[in-house]
Amino acid sequence: RVRTWNDQKGYGFIEIEGQPNVWVHVKECVGTQPVTGDLVRFDMEPSQTKPGQMVAKNVTGGSAALGQRGSQEGGYGPAKTSTPGMV
Repeated sequence: RVRTWNDQKGYGFIEIEGQPNVWVHVKECVGTQPVTGDLVRFDMEPSQTKPGQMVAKNVTGGSAALGQRGSQEGGYGPAKTSTPGMV
C-alpha cells in the first residue's frame, strides 16, 4: 500500500508490513502513478544512493494518470529563471 505520495516532487513511499518503507519515484511507474492508499505491484532492488534502503521498480496499479502533478503543470515545480545582471 502506498503510505505517502507527493505529487509536487514525484515520489513517495510504499509500506510493507514488517519491513522498512520502500521508496518510489514517478519515473519507475508504468502506465499510471500512485496516490496515497493505492495498492500497487512492483519489483524491489537496493538503492544505489542510500545503503540499506530499497527502491520500487516497474510500479503498476496506481489510480492517477501518469505525469499528473497536483496543480503544477509540466514538471515537478516552478521553473527557476534568472535575469542576467540581477541577483
